Amino acid sequence: LEQSTFLKNLFKKEVALINDIAKKIEVIYLEGNHDFNLASLFPNVIVVPLQKQPFFLQNNNKVYALSHGDKFAMPFSYKFFTFFIRNKLILHLLPEIVAKYQLQKMKKKKICKKISHFQKKVLQILAHYKSDFVIEGHYHQGKIIKNYIALPSFACSKELARFEKNKITFFPFL
Repeated sequence: LEQSTFLKNLFKKEVALINDIAKKIEVIYLEGNHDFNLASLFPNVIVVPLQKQPFFLQNNNKVYALSHGDKFAMPFSYKFFTFFIRNKLILHLLPEIVAKYQLQKMKKKKICKKISHFQKKVLQILAHYKSDFVIEGHYHQGKIIKNYIALPSFACSKELARFEKNKITFFPFL
């Protein structure tokens, strides 16, 4: 939660690392379902809130749409919750205990699973884009379907994604 001193202190090293990296290279941070209103924490980072995603890049006459991935093809209840929780007034009023509770809940969340009918979901998502490629990470699938790239979750597969010579590949991190 944006106003949470608890979380700011808990992730102090990670925030400092991202800020240090951003002093050397351009860093684009796509906010997702568990992080939002972070621009004040990252003065040298291009922070793209969910509402302003996808973020478009061009390379060799190809358009790449980058998004966290929880904007399209989601149920109304999820969309309402993500809109509500991003309200700065709401965040300011929530007690620290909510941040601690959410963190404990996230630790128990099982993100390392293959989604059945993922290809159908991808087709629903692609209907919202006008780009050559779509790159998202929300689903943690590590798959390429048509022009949709679902990034892997490092926590699950110990893989990273590399964009090189107009191609994305997944590779193990040693």
